[in-house]
Amino acid sequence: MTRSTRWSPAREMATAIIGRGRRQGVFHTCVPPDPPGRALVGLTPALPECVNAGTWRDDGTRTATAALTAVRADGDLAAARARRLARPERLSA
Repeated sequence: MTRSTRWSPAREMATAIIGRGRRQGVFHTCVPPDPPGRALVGLTPALPECVNAGTWRDDGTRTATAALTAVRADGDLAAARARRLARPERLSA
């Protein structure tokens, strides 16, 4: 199985999510959904690998923010959402 084939389901899901986010005004529309979807699939495993290698410290919040900004979400909004999701106790309150 090639790398492209192995990651096809993730790429398709990312592209669909980005497309939906664009329609809702969450993501910028200057680039079609497929290129950011492909970039996200490449970026996602690289970020935790950097944490594991000790080249980046993160509790997951910065990884989520980086992934969202990579797919053209507003940086401030991405950071706020990632911080909010990092505190599940606030979601249930």
